[in-house]
Amino acid sequence: MAASKIVITFTREFVILEHVEIRRKDINDPLSFGVMKETAQPFRSTGSMLIGTPTANVGEATATEFRRAFTIDYGGYGLYDITQNINVVTIQFRAGLPVDWIFYGEVNTGDATMVVTNTVPQTFAWVANFETFSQATEPCNKVKINLETTELATKLYLNGFLYDNSNTSNPAEIEFLRGIPYWFTLENAVGDKLYWGWNGISGSWGYYYDFLAASNLTIAVVQSLVGATVTVNVVNTKNLVLEVSIDGSNWFPITHAFTGQELGTTTLYVRDQFGCIIQKEYIVNDFGTRLPYLQISDANSIGFKESVEWNGTNYI
Repeated sequence: MAASKIVITFTREFVILEHVEIRRKDINDPLSFGVMKETAQPFRSTGSMLIGTPTANVGEATATEFRRAFTIDYGGYGLYDITQNINVVTIQFRAGLPVDWIFYGEVNTGDATMVVTNTVPQTFAWVANFETFSQATEPCNKVKINLETTELATKLYLNGFLYDNSNTSNPAEIEFLRGIPYWFTLENAVGDKLYWGWNGISGSWGYYYDFLAASNLTIAVVQSLVGATVTVNVVNTKNLVLEVSIDGSNWFPITHAFTGQELGTTTLYVRDQFGCIIQKEYIVNDFGTRLPYLQISDANSIGFKESVEWNGTNYI
């Protein structure tokens, strides 16, 4: 993996509309790039930094405001280590990211000095196709991810919190709860760290998967002369890949319609890619019939009277 850092030295304080622009790209994918820009403004918003109060050190105020703004706008993705020393700000891609990102093409309009350095990658790295999934101990509550590295990761972290202090498996196995976004840190015996949290399914930072619950499943039964057609709908299924079955053995995409369904009660099953299975029953009735019922309103209740005999016959 490539490692890259940029060192920005602010030689004076910026004035309104002067800016720093940093570009990044994946050296293996020319279409994968990004632009990060902070412009000096009298107010703070996304993509802008405040004009700081000058100190005894020239450029320190601008460096401080740039670091604060960049950390808020771009530091929440777990990609960078951002540090400041008086009027010098250093931004470095964290070693071990599975994408070969580097800085390039930096520009500024405020006379700042910007130097990019690319270094040789470390030996502790992700292997090709390092990410796989397997069934968790509680598949409807948790997801298990397997992360393989070139050497053993002895410590595992979830969202920065220690998950396993003495891991002995490679690939490392991590189970995490559904309904919460996660990113992962792996550390080897000498303290080198790898970071991962880019979710290829959702295209966003942080692994997140909804719970698959029977309460979110609805079944529609439409009757016809040639048998009933059954379809399903499931809500709250972010990042889940679903399949449906009416026998628990033959599975179809969740959009599948079961046609020609015979009369009676049937159990329908839905499963996701992590092994969670939910079920619900549905009933197919005769075409053109309804379930029998009797409804008597309070305003029109049935009244009973004594019988009257007339010509030998009793009448109400």
